[in-house]
Amino acid sequence: SNPNLLDVDGLLGVGAVGGKLVIQQNPVLQGLGGLGNLATVGDDVIVLDCDAITSLAGLQGITTVGGGWQVRESASLQVVGQPMALQSTGDYFYFTENPALVDMSGFSLLQSVGAELVVSNN
Repeated sequence: SNPNLLDVDGLLGVGAVGGKLVIQQNPVLQGLGGLGNLATVGDDVIVLDCDAITSLAGLQGITTVGGGWQVRESASLQVVGQPMALQSTGDYFYFTENPALVDMSGFSLLQSVGAELVVSNN
């Protein structure tokens, strides 16, 4: 949580996360481009309450998530139209409470969700 964080560009060298990737309560965060080299996450990917982001550009290279994928309560998130490499999650896939969301076509490669798949209140 950081009310002043504008970007995560300093993380561009990160290619893998062994546990969770949590981007949470960063109200002025403009984008996730600094995560553009990330390919695997061992546990959950959580983007929660980041009201200024409009897309998930930066997360498009993640192919496998060992836990779940959760994008919630991001008021300006409009489009996930860029091709996302995500093919599977070990647990859940949640897209909830993103009121501006109009396009999720970028997830066309998603083949397997280990547990729940929930898209609601968008």
